[in-house]
Amino acid sequence: MMVLNGLVKHIEDGSLSSKIKCKQRILWPYKKIREYYHRVYRICYWLPTLWRSHWWDHVFLLEMLERKLQYDAKRYRKYGIACGADKRARQMQMAAFLCKRIREDDYKTPWDKEAEEHIQQFMQHMTKTREKIGNQIWCTSKGFAPEKRLEDCNRFAGDRKRYLKEQDLAYLCQILNKHLLSWWD
Repeated sequence: MMVLNGLVKHIEDGSLSSKIKCKQRILWPYKKIREYYHRVYRICYWLPTLWRSHWWDHVFLLEMLERKLQYDAKRYRKYGIACGADKRARQMQMAAFLCKRIREDDYKTPWDKEAEEHIQQFMQHMTKTREKIGNQIWCTSKGFAPEKRLEDCNRFAGDRKRYLKEQDLAYLCQILNKHLLSWWD
């Protein structure tokens, strides 16, 4: 109660407002310097991305979106300015991860890599055998040439890659459609 009476007394005689004004005058240069520092930091942060961007490919747009979402998610986690900031940061990170995955176009699974290695070893063996015996037509017991089998594996991997890429793009659009307007409110 005594603190409240003292506060009322300071408000009535005006000394509290003069203290606040004095503090604002002291902190004003610090705030301006800090504001300029953050502007320069943002310019330096975005300059490499903007320098590399071109108009002819979607990769550059995805890179910008990825960096923006990562930057904002990091700020949400650090400062938490809204209710559910951690949840929003996770959503932004998921969208950034999808942007990165679509941009890098890396959809190989460990099974794809292992199958690719076995096929390459098989093709090297077939090439060495052909060099020893001569140029003959090689077929498996089912009647398929190894080159045909390799083409089938590559086509299957390409179809799966295309399917996964379309799935990631649909999920990214769903996340943006659902959460984009609520992230910054």
